[in-house]
Amino acid sequence: MKIENDRITDAELGQLTDKSSRDPEFLKLYRENDFLTAYGKHTDMRVQADPQQAIGGDWENYGRLQADFLIAQGLRPEHRLLDFGCGTGRLARMIVPYLNVGNYTGVEISAKARAHARELALEQGWADKSPNFHSVLVGSVYDFAWAFSVFIHLPSYLVIETIRAIAPCSWKFYFSYVPTNLPDNTRTGLKQFKHPLSFYEKVASDLGYSLAEVLWPGRQRILKMEKA
Repeated sequence: MKIENDRITDAELGQLTDKSSRDPEFLKLYRENDFLTAYGKHTDMRVQADPQQAIGGDWENYGRLQADFLIAQGLRPEHRLLDFGCGTGRLARMIVPYLNVGNYTGVEISAKARAHARELALEQGWADKSPNFHSVLVGSVYDFAWAFSVFIHLPSYLVIETIRAIAPCSWKFYFSYVPTNLPDNTRTGLKQFKHPLSFYEKVASDLGYSLAEVLWPGRQRILKMEKA
């Protein structure tokens, strides 16, 4: 579903059934701001209310699950990891102590989420590993790139932009998606989108990358993108 002028329209809103779209405060964000600005402010509000639930899922188990997965895929302490959409530090608190100093970079649009992650680093004793937290992707090269529960919250054009930015600067790029029978990209909530596997396959192919599914014990599926 196309987003006209990057702001929610009455036509789009009429097709949404998510809880956030019925919340006047959240809805106002997407009516008055471009999508990324609205999403950032939306996340800030959720983090302020509950830093752990703001990014969803089981905080402890999902953080460990992600760390164990990346290590099983070959991530080593000397490798540089990009955690795109790092949220409030769910993965960072598990993986940063494992990595060598300075080898973790988290990118997160929400200023409050980044601040919470930095606070965790100090409180839990892994700040000495010098984790990097940024609002946008910075120029560098990474051995592994990870984007979990990111593309389900972005419209298709932003997914394409993100993949085009990350793929060339990472040796291995893993990201999650939710399987759907819908043939096209569809907006299902203020910040929820469904993109079919064929969409990701085309994006990868257009860039000259291969795409393969990797076993993952959860509702979302993990895709691995590498240079073909």
